[in-house]
Amino acid sequence: MKKTNSEKGSISVFVIVAFIFCMTILMRIYWSSSNYQVTVLQAQEQIMDIYGEDVKNMNEIYENLGGNGSGGIITPTPTPTSPPVTYPDTVPIKTAVHLDKIGSGEVIEIDGVAYSFEKGKEYVLQNDISYSGNYEKIGNMIKNSEIRWSRTKSSNSC
Repeated sequence: MKKTNSEKGSISVFVIVAFIFCMTILMRIYWSSSNYQVTVLQAQEQIMDIYGEDVKNMNEIYENLGGNGSGGIITPTPTPTSPPVTYPDTVPIKTAVHLDKIGSGEVIEIDGVAYSFEKGKEYVLQNDISYSGNYEKIGNMIKNSEIRWSRTKSSNSC
């Protein structure tokens, strides 16, 4: 009979230790998630203090600024009182995405400047680009004088 009592005690100790271990893990998970929420709230308060904007529509503002994974493509929305938007006549081509946009009419921001990728512009290759897209489209636009094409001295090939 003494053997059974000692086994019940060791089982009880094991259950209590396992319970305390599980509770410790759960409490750490709760603390880390609550600390994360506090950090996010503090960051939002700092943003509101700096910019004076309500951050509840932050995602909408981000998407309007071209942060929607579109490679910096922006769509300006002029107000009725603003003058018409003008873009530079020479458009730098730095990536394969830029090559695909030639002649599309889209507006893309490159190095902080908005460029309109419309026909009638001069496109200047700035870098050597690995491109597997449709060369015929670009070639036909050059051939039909819809766009002008040049390259910088640092580029060796089209």
